Amino acid sequence: MKEIKKRIESPKGYCGYRITDENVEITDIFVQPKFRGEGVGKDMVEKVVNDSGGKACVYLFTRHSNRQAQGFYEAIGFERVCDIDGFYRSEPGVMYIKKL
Repeated sequence: MKEIKKRIESPKGYCGYRITDENVEITDIFVQPKFRGEGVGKDMVEKVVNDSGGKACVYLFTRHSNRQAQGFYEAIGFERVCDIDGFYRSEPGVMYIKKL
């Protein structure tokens, strides 16, 4: 399977992702606190979607305790798929997917 790793960076935040033959995984995303709520994260995710090259979906994982991130992902069209016990050492993970 071919995999291409990419990263979007700016002074306001960053987003790492990888593109495979079938889909795109956002591996990390961070927006500086003073820029949150200004559309920075949404813009980065849109760039990932635009770079997807017609893949089936974009997916990501977040910590079960990170309610702020979960609210953000849901607000921009990601769907909560499942909780995964043991995904992180200290807590479950949550998988989100956005079908393209």
